[in-house]
Formats: sequence, structure tokens, C-alpha cells
Amino acid sequence: MNRRQFIYGTTAVAVPVIVGCDNNDDEPIVSIDENYPVGPFGATSTAEEVTAGLDLTGKTAIVTGCNSGLGLETMRVLALRGAHVIGTGRNLEKASKACSSVPGKTTPVALELSSLDSIVECADTVTKLGYPIDILMCNAGINTFGELELVNGVERTFAVNHLGHFILVNRLMPMLKKAQESRIVHVGSMSAYVQAPAVGIDFDNLRGEGVFDSQEAYGRSKLANALFSLELATRLEGSSVTSNVIIRVWSKPILLAPPL
Repeated sequence: MNRRQFIYGTTAVAVPVIVGCDNNDDEPIVSIDENYPVGPFGATSTAEEVTAGLDLTGKTAIVTGCNSGLGLETMRVLALRGAHVIGTGRNLEKASKACSSVPGKTTPVALELSSLDSIVECADTVTKLGYPIDILMCNAGINTFGELELVNGVERTFAVNHLGHFILVNRLMPMLKKAQESRIVHVGSMSAYVQAPAVGIDFDNLRGEGVFDSQEAYGRSKLANALFSLELATRLEGSSVTSNVIIRVWSKPILLAPPL
């Protein structure tokens, strides 16, 4: 099954918005599957609008890559709604600066996703805090348009965007299962099926054995995010933990989740 077959086949049965491309791949084709609930929000909705009336007091959330972009806004709004947000940055200085810039309860933790030691240390630090984790937002990532670079023998973009979070999620699973209900959210990308290699994840090229294309590398890593999230959802079925991946298609975000 190639990447397009995977995304099309999965979204057709699993998500409220079904997305494809026309023959020219110029514009998305979006239709609503009325078998699933569809909210009133759209591309112009803000995080504050979506969370209006939500009380997250007593909840603990982790947001990776909290120091800019989606991560910073996610941390700000979760804290605004009462959650204790553990925000991670590539170093403690970046995380601390971001956490101190938003009102509410936040805790900065260093997390460099290209370093196995840093990932383990981050997970250990969070575990020692002792809070059950209600939300784990895997947001941090890179999009490098440079030359091939290896991290621990693996292409850097794949190592950071996928393997780093894979290790973090698994090491934090005990704390996620301690919460009454918890959710893991992976921030994916449309690049998962428009930029990934034609075969999907080309496992024979993860060390740069073949031709290196930085855009394909990014697409490969985001496809891995989606595959990981969906497989994780299947394995967690029946537990108190759910796994979802958000994919932004042009200006329209969609959610990939297991069938109801």
C-alpha cells in the first residue's frame, strides 16, 4: 500500500473530513462524512474560540516545541483554560522564556529530540514531577532544506520528527495511563502524502543510502507520525489513552483517528 492509498483508505473510514486531490493535484477535494460529528469550527477559528467554556483545571498537559508557532499558542491557550502545561524547548533557556511569557501555571523542561540522552532525561524529569499526564502534544519538529545529515546513524529529519517523539511517547506511557482519561496528539502535515516518497516510507534509505531529497525527507517523517499515531490508537484500544494525529490540508485542518 503506498502513501496515497493509506491516507485515502484510512480517512475514508476514520475521520469526519475526507480529503483527496484532483487530477492536477492543484486543489483539495473536501467532503464531509455525515456518519461522524462535525464541529462548527473552520480554518479561521482560533484556539480560544475552540476551547471557549472549557475548564482544564487540574489537568496536566505537555507541549513539545513550546517556544514558537503552534506550540507556543497551544501552551498559551491550554494554560489559559486552567491546565498545568509542561512546555519543552531544545534547551531550558528557550523553554523557560516561552513558559514565562504566558499567564497560568507552566513548567519548562529541556528536550532536544535529536539527542537520545535528552529525550530520556526529559521523560525522567516529567515522571519525577509525579503528575498524571492528561494531554501529550507532540508538536516539535524540523523542516530542513539542506544536505543529508545523520543523527545516530539515521537521517536527521526522520530522527527528530518521528523517532524522538516515538521514544518520548513510549517512555511517558506509564504517566499517561495514570490519568483518568488522556490523549496523545501528533501534529502531522499534508506533506505525509504529497511529499513522502512514492513507496511511502523507504526503509532502505533511512541512512541516506540512496538519493537525498529534503522535501521527501520531511514528507517521510510526517507520514511516520500518522502511521505511528494510528497504530498506537489500535494498540491502546480499550485503555484510558487515545491517540490522534492532526493534519493540516491547505487551510483546512483534519483529524485522523481510529474508527468509532
